[in-house]
Amino acid sequence: MTAKDLFITNLTRLIEHSPMSRKQVAARAGVSYSTLSRWLENGVLAPDGRTKKPLQKICRVLHVGLDDLWVEDGGACEAFYPEKVRELYERWERLKADTTELSRMLDGWYNAGRVAARFRCEEPDLAQVVAKVKMLEDDGQVQVYLEGLLREWGLEEEDAYRRLIETTQRFLAAALPEEPELLGQWFIQTHPCRWTCLIEAHRLDHEAELFAYLRHVMAEGLSKHEAYESLLRLSRETPRKKISQPARN
Repeated sequence: MTAKDLFITNLTRLIEHSPMSRKQVAARAGVSYSTLSRWLENGVLAPDGRTKKPLQKICRVLHVGLDDLWVEDGGACEAFYPEKVRELYERWERLKADTTELSRMLDGWYNAGRVAARFRCEEPDLAQVVAKVKMLEDDGQVQVYLEGLLREWGLEEEDAYRRLIETTQRFLAAALPEEPELLGQWFIQTHPCRWTCLIEAHRLDHEAELFAYLRHVMAEGLSKHEAYESLLRLSRETPRKKISQPARN
């Protein structure tokens, strides 16, 4: 893509994602509409003595730097959204419109983003499970998928976070092995971060101690689901203590 093509692409995208029309951008920048239209049609190779100042005025209106007009993805629209939201609220306030629904929608998106990011940070093993099951390629796709779920639920932050964990864990519980050794191996493979936490917080020396613990609690009457949940609880505990092991002969 040539420099002129980059300029046309970026400036066009910037205006399209702004809360203004082309005529409004030109008017706010103090540039004639015909000049702006010519630039959008023919492009500008590089700023010179004739074009630099009016282009700088346009860039200030669009909240970007002058150099952004000639770089890849220089027309990114993220900077516009605060301005869009501000103008939307101002318009509704001038009209004395009820902004309750708008506020609720924005709060829902914001809270969903916070909960999804927290889940990915604090429960990386479960986030990886979501990625594998839904065939998501990266953290961004996982974040978007989780936010969609959370907005659909419409719960408060803590309730949404707990439900997200419980939903993922219930899915995993359906695939739990019956035998203690197989369950231990499955836990290590599925929850490598929790396994590390168990080793560090409870000073387990090796896999054999995990298997012994599972044999012990399942022999005492815990189901595979209860044994799995006990491991989840133990991996969240912070005190450094040794897991109780059955007496050895």
